[in-house]
Amino acid sequence: MKKIILSALLFVMLISMNVDKAEATTCPTGYVLNTQTVFMNGCSVQVDLCVKCDPTSPTNDYDLKIMGFGVLNNCNIGLTTPQILSNLNTICGNPAWLKSRAICSAGIPDCDQYGAGLGVNIATIICWEKTNVNGNMWYTPCSTTGDIYCLERFLSCIDPNTGIRQVTRVQGPSLSGQIGNCTTPESQVPDPSTNGQTSACFYLNTPCNP
Repeated sequence: MKKIILSALLFVMLISMNVDKAEATTCPTGYVLNTQTVFMNGCSVQVDLCVKCDPTSPTNDYDLKIMGFGVLNNCNIGLTTPQILSNLNTICGNPAWLKSRAICSAGIPDCDQYGAGLGVNIATIICWEKTNVNGNMWYTPCSTTGDIYCLERFLSCIDPNTGIRQVTRVQGPSLSGQIGNCTTPESQVPDPSTNGQTSACFYLNTPCNP
């Protein structure tokens, strides 16, 4: 009976967190919001993705921007926040993963001597704030510093001999925005202790500000 009650409580917490975030997350024009849960280092991590899948673009690229994320159920993931964000970019920036989640539909082409591949542009936001949602920290872009992000373009193709995906960074990292508007590291910003409370803004390390 205790296990049933505990499972029910965890389910309610997960649903409550979803509702709170869905109301706050918006995507840039042309992007579609997609909320996913990924398994990382023994924990469930929820992520709000803004994705643009445009097979008619000149480069046939996908565009990806993470607009919110958080570890669920107070799980001790054993990673720093920048490591979590970097891992999310790696997982969600894989075109095969996007296809498996029915987010984008194109497959990864075979590699050839002409540089064939499917491009993914990843814009990693640098300045964040965190909100206490039922005891879990939910990260969203800072609302007061403007749009500051690190842009990278990755090209994926499948080695026809091994069947293994090859990934090459072909552009970036390049900074967009004024990073000087966000100068406090997360280590100096305590977690908000009250449900619904939001912290001050802070930066997370990215390839543009390692």
